[in-house]
Amino acid sequence: MEASKGKEEALAQQTSERDANLWWDTPPDQLNPQEQEEHDSLYAELLNGLYRTRTAAVVLRTEVYELLWQSGVLNALGICQLMCFSKKW
Repeated sequence: MEASKGKEEALAQQTSERDANLWWDTPPDQLNPQEQEEHDSLYAELLNGLYRTRTAAVVLRTEVYELLWQSGVLNALGICQLMCFSKKW
């Protein structure tokens, strides 16, 4: 029982230390020029990754709609309903 509690405390400490060093937590006005450049680079990388992921999802959805249309599974009304539903989510 004590070993389990020790593991929990060690994990909590590791998590706390890790969370204290997250690059986005430091206010930009507290960074030196080199840290600011690194911060900007990491932020740009994050945004680019999100954009690429979203673009890939849109392309995949479009390809799925096209395949369903070509196979005759969907008609125009069905595609419009799917598109309206997917925009809500």
